[in-house]
Amino acid sequence: MAGKIFVLIDFSILYDKDINDFEEIKIACGITDTIKIDNIDTININKAPITLQFKL
Repeated sequence: MAGKIFVLIDFSILYDKDINDFEEIKIACGITDTIKIDNIDTININKAPITLQFKL
C-alpha cells in the first residue's frame, strides 16, 4: 500500500513596502493557486522577529 506524499513549502518574503495582513493573505493565496499546492507557509521577513530574520 503506497503512502501519501505530503508536501510543505515555506516562502520567506521580503517586501519593499509595508503591506497589511489582507495583502499578505492575497499573495499567499496567489502562490497557492499558481503552484497548485495547498500546504504553503509564507513569512513576511519585515514582520518577523530579528532572530528569525537572520536565520532565513
